[in-house]
Amino acid sequence: MTVLLGAAHELVREATRIGAQGNVVVMFAAGYGQLLSLLVLDLEVSRLQRELGRGVVAGGRGLDPECA
Repeated sequence: MTVLLGAAHELVREATRIGAQGNVVVMFAAGYGQLLSLLVLDLEVSRLQRELGRGVVAGGRGLDPECA
């Protein structure tokens, strides 16, 4: 997912640079890149929420409810 997110950011950067010249297609690409970035971030948040729901924390250690 990190590679996809990096590619989306690169697409937004390049499309915004070229889009300053008024190219509608390129501006659409910039919007699409931003949408793709949001989708990837949403997927990552969903994955983290699922892991936290199972009691997984950073480092792969389980969360002991009695210690919380």
